[in-house]
Amino acid sequence: MIIKSFFRQKTTRIYVLAFTLIFLVLALLNISKEYLNKKVNQEYGNSFSYFESEKDIDLENNSFIAEYQKGQKINYNNEFIYFIVSNNVKKGEILIPSYYQPEENSFYYQDKFFSLSTYSFNMHFPLFKINTSDYQDLFTNEGNVYFFKLKNWLNMDKTILKIEKQYDVSVITYLNNNETTNYEWMINTIEIFIYLMILIFIIIGWIALYNVVNDDKKTRLLYKCLGYSKIKTKKILLAKILLLLLVSIIPAILIYNILWWILIH
Repeated sequence: MIIKSFFRQKTTRIYVLAFTLIFLVLALLNISKEYLNKKVNQEYGNSFSYFESEKDIDLENNSFIAEYQKGQKINYNNEFIYFIVSNNVKKGEILIPSYYQPEENSFYYQDKFFSLSTYSFNMHFPLFKINTSDYQDLFTNEGNVYFFKLKNWLNMDKTILKIEKQYDVSVITYLNNNETTNYEWMINTIEIFIYLMILIFIIIGWIALYNVVNDDKKTRLLYKCLGYSKIKTKKILLAKILLLLLVSIIPAILIYNILWWILIH
């Protein structure tokens, strides 16, 4: 009864409307930010980074790295070539980048002959693919080169510096991005608006909290007449505040999830 009368008040409805609008704007801003981040990662989808290290480095749980693979670097006819394992390669075969023009149609290494086939690769980088069994026969260790892709390419410079510092390595990055859209500027602008909306929420929230508490003081006599204890009156006050926020945030959560499913999923 008390809660129902609270939500019938004009001021409460104004607070609900104000909070709902704020949460909706925050939801839309966050979705926009995630969508632009997704676009950035899609455009850099074929980009990769790598570093060389004789140490055994575990990148599995690195929060910056989406995927990684160990490889091997060799000197072949005074040219450095990089090998990685691929499940799509037959035994006795090596896949080479389409741009690469070998002198012969076969590859001889470690007293073994391999036939050569090409695969589409838009980077000018000598990355060869080989069968797991052949890889193990040719190379004595798992690899001395670590190829990886970032989870988020937007802040790649800062991320690469952190990875270099963490593992004491020098990272080389090959980028594949022909787009000229300045997503970083757009995302930074969105973040400014997010902080602005949070500031507005704090200001309105403080005003609403002050008024709800102040109005509650006026009804304490009614609570006493109804036989409510001080603890129960405090619980009622807390319920009012929590329900006010809950009712306001539910529409924003629903819209956020719908948009996330459509744009991000």
